[in-house]
Amino acid sequence: MRICLDHVARMLTGDRLDNATVSGQGQPWHHLRYEHTAWIREQIDQMDWSPAYRNKHLAALRGVLKEAWKLGLLSTDDHQRAVALAPFGGYREPAGQHVPDTVIGALIAACDADRSPSGAVAGSGLRDAAIIAVLDSCGLRRAELVALQYADYDRARRMLIVIGKGDNQRRIPVNSFAARRPPPAAWRRGSPAAAAAVARCSLVSRAAGRYAPPPTVAPGR
Repeated sequence: MRICLDHVARMLTGDRLDNATVSGQGQPWHHLRYEHTAWIREQIDQMDWSPAYRNKHLAALRGVLKEAWKLGLLSTDDHQRAVALAPFGGYREPAGQHVPDTVIGALIAACDADRSPSGAVAGSGLRDAAIIAVLDSCGLRRAELVALQYADYDRARRMLIVIGKGDNQRRIPVNSFAARRPPPAAWRRGSPAAAAAVARCSLVSRAAGRYAPPPTVAPGR
């Protein structure tokens, strides 16, 4: 939202949208009235942005005006008029692309090839394979993934406990590919530091050479 307010502030000052010297912080937002916010909406409408991103700018504008109203800097009437802006319509396909199972298999095979001096799969290889498999299985956000602890995985139920946006907790089932369990010795391979890293980070438990190279390696659904 901060970036959106920066954009709006630069529109109002006539600056380029990438001019980092102008930001939304400290701007007299409480001086805006409907004629100003309607003009801002027109400027947003001219941008080559997706409908969702345009509406995000309107939401940021409404949010800062609401705070001005709560602080008593904007009357109720002026506030209601200023935020009476129609949302942008339209739809865009989600960004990104499908990652086929053969690609996931190739990534896992590359992790298997990461060997320690002893010849065993390195702790970093186990960790990276865990990251790939959990992302493929559960579709987590990046922030959700890096916040995971090993204790968040319920092996018996094959469930992952994730705390996501808004501090909301949810349970996500882990597919059989990501949940496979190796012999306990696999957790103790390598140095104590590597073993500790695996215990903290790895939700995938794999023994060296357990999986064949792609394209036969593919996550089970």
